Amino acid sequence: MSSSLLPLVLLVLGFLCQWLAWRVRLPAILFLLLTGIVLGPATGLLDPDALLGDLLFPLVSLGVAIILFEGSLGLRWQELRGVAPAVINLVSIGALVSLGTLAAAAHYLLGLSWELSLLFGALTCVTGPTVVVPMLRSVRPNARIANVLRWEGIIIDPLGALFAVLVYSWIVLGLERHTFTEALAAFGWTTLTGCAFGVVGAVALGGLLRRHWIPEYLQNYAALVAVLSVFSLSNAVAHESGLLAVTIMGMWLGNRSRPAHGRHPRFQGTPVHAADLIALHRARRAPGMAHARARARRVRPARGRHAGRAPAVGAGVLPWQQPAAGGSAP
Repeated sequence: MSSSLLPLVLLVLGFLCQWLAWRVRLPAILFLLLTGIVLGPATGLLDPDALLGDLLFPLVSLGVAIILFEGSLGLRWQELRGVAPAVINLVSIGALVSLGTLAAAAHYLLGLSWELSLLFGALTCVTGPTVVVPMLRSVRPNARIANVLRWEGIIIDPLGALFAVLVYSWIVLGLERHTFTEALAAFGWTTLTGCAFGVVGAVALGGLLRRHWIPEYLQNYAALVAVLSVFSLSNAVAHESGLLAVTIMGMWLGNRSRPAHGRHPRFQGTPVHAADLIALHRARRAPGMAHARARARRVRPARGRHAGRAPAVGAGVLPWQQPAAGGSAP
């Protein structure tokens, strides 16, 4: 397929998959995954690696940063009332249970070493907004469950990248006991860097918007530049800290910095961008381990990792009892 037609094909297919999902009331990700598999491994019509080369993963990374920023921009602290324990448990206990379950499955069922099994579990123990949001749009659960899933899906994405950094650093440093302290130090530095860049970027952009130093017709473009700049600069200082930075930036802007006109910049094409990312990744053919690591971290299709989701969700929500009508969560 000609490289000049690739953007058009992806946009049209992304729209058609989401329209078909809306018509038949099924999650759009099912059609997106099927489309990517048909175009790539099944027929060979689309080879993203050959068309985009070294630009493939940088472009995907920037797209995921935009998706995470807009998703976190819509999170509100008041939505956590009564569901905060479930969200906290899912992104902590639930993620660790899922990581351990998937690592054990990879070791005993696939025969991988414990080192690779732990890395596999760290890479695939999370969901992300590219999976959760399309499913919520089709399933439409009640408001409490939807809030839990939205918060978990957005927050767990950068945390999953940090888990992968921790495990990968430990493996690279030799799996010795004293090296785990160094891996924790790298984990802490990555977390601190992402938090710092996210807060600084949110305060700077929020200040520019409140003071009307950016005309309204340029605000979406300015926000896009700011998000991509924060993501890139944070990653340059600490590897894999960019996703955390843009997530914190969106949450800070959405809850702390209120523009005078009462709304924040929005990227209305995000659903299409998410669709294109999913289809593009599924079109890739048998990538190497290095590419597989980035693919599994950024776009996580429904695979064997769901074997670990049930115990993870159970461990995350069992301590939280949904109250009866008119009640409040403990």
